[in-house]
Amino acid sequence: MIKVSCPWEIAVSELRFCFIMLALISAGLGIYAVRSESKKYAELHFHSSILVGALLAIASYFDYVAISNSKVNNFSLCNLKDEFQVDSTVKGEYMDCSFTPYYATVLSSIACAVLIIFSGYTVNTWKKNIIPKSVGLD
Repeated sequence: MIKVSCPWEIAVSELRFCFIMLALISAGLGIYAVRSESKKYAELHFHSSILVGALLAIASYFDYVAISNSKVNNFSLCNLKDEFQVDSTVKGEYMDCSFTPYYATVLSSIACAVLIIFSGYTVNTWKKNIIPKSVGLD
């Protein structure tokens, strides 16, 4: 019997890459909307920024949950307890089990989500206030 395994970590990496690409495309769309003074692209950027921001926020929540679960699941290994206990005659070094660097991923995802939503709001406000409706720049 052949068994195919697709670990969740690989799927999460690919999804995160897609969300980053979507954020870059949305930011580029916002820049293009401002440079070309296009209402249509400004509106598109506003809606895409909300979607991408929500996706980044959801991904950062799942990252946070994964890090928290990893702390619990690897407690015995990190502290060399139970089945990982080392004999007293063995001399060696302990593992560094700090999860702090991984929280940088969570914080950067949240920061990107907030910034992309803020940029969408800013471009939408610019569209409403700067471009007069009578000019009709579409």
